[in-house]
Amino acid sequence: MIEKSLASGDEHELDPELAKKSFEFELVCPVAGTGEDVRRVFSLRAGERHGEAGLPVGAVCTLTETGTGGAAETTITVGGDETDGTSRDDISIAESGGHVLVTNLFPGVLSENEEDHDDSGIDSDDLERTGAQDGLLLAATGLALLALGTIAVGAALSRRSRATGTSGS
Repeated sequence: MIEKSLASGDEHELDPELAKKSFEFELVCPVAGTGEDVRRVFSLRAGERHGEAGLPVGAVCTLTETGTGGAAETTITVGGDETDGTSRDDISIAESGGHVLVTNLFPGVLSENEEDHDDSGIDSDDLERTGAQDGLLLAATGLALLALGTIAVGAALSRRSRATGTSGS
């Protein structure tokens, strides 16, 4: 049994449109002694399951998700063993069957209640501007004025020294 799952890669809920999306798969199982493969192509939506009958018992098959829908990450879990990637080539066909879970991670989307909130839950649009955002600009301007003042004083002392014939010390 192959099952499709979607999960959020962050703390936000998934876009509801993803539940409507169909994901494409290919299952390839070699038939022992024939040199031929049994090849199945199918698609699943989130939460759906796909079962196959007539696969050769004992065959080691490869399952590939050929259409991930732009997922940020994909994992395939067989018998509790999770691996990263869109393909897994060690799926043994047992007479009793088995379970394969294919999970795609997508970035979540902000809900209307989450927009413009930081971790404090305060809406940033409701805060007054305090001027703290301009602190870097003010500091840079102050340093520039200080540098210009130092240059002007140095130039005045140098002119004075030349005019009187004395050193600035």
